[in-house]
Amino acid sequence: MTILADFLATTGCRADAVYTGPLRRQRASAEEVVRRCRELRREIPSPVVLAELSEYDYQAVLDSQVPDMIAADPSLKQDLAKIYSSNTAFQRVFEQAMLRWVSGRHDKPGVETWAAFSDRVRRVLAQVCASHEKGDILVFTSGGVITTALRVALELSGEQALKLGWQLVNASLTRFAVRAGQLTLTGFNIAAHLEMQSDKSLITYR
Repeated sequence: MTILADFLATTGCRADAVYTGPLRRQRASAEEVVRRCRELRREIPSPVVLAELSEYDYQAVLDSQVPDMIAADPSLKQDLAKIYSSNTAFQRVFEQAMLRWVSGRHDKPGVETWAAFSDRVRRVLAQVCASHEKGDILVFTSGGVITTALRVALELSGEQALKLGWQLVNASLTRFAVRAGQLTLTGFNIAAHLEMQSDKSLITYR
């Protein structure tokens, strides 16, 4: 995150407002960027925490979907045992579980549905945009929230947005503009600040 902070600070980043989700990694990212900007004497406000910018509970989604997935395809047991040690196993289990969740046909009690998640993200985006009709805003959040913003801006289905969101690089930048009350995508998955380090290990996903 220090690389992103230096990139934003040294490229003249300015912000009229800074928002972050409540998760520790989200708040830490926002605080590091604010700290570095101020160190370089860039004016930037303190982050405001918005609970609605929190990520969905991916572990709860997995736990709710995997039993039915294994019942339909017992071979997934082998992938499940290696889910955190094999990228292939993780991709097979995680992506299938997420697509089931997004479809809305396999909702489970006590687990936030995709529809509910999307609704809260839409509401907070509308709230933030309405509060700042002009100016630049920095928002520190996670892939699911960005995916929903992409869905709104590009008018995608849930499945299309989810698949696009899987391309997001950790600590990348995605930019939007608000025009005539509509969210418009102006830059997707920007990772030049990481690529300039000539260290491929910095490019990570999820």
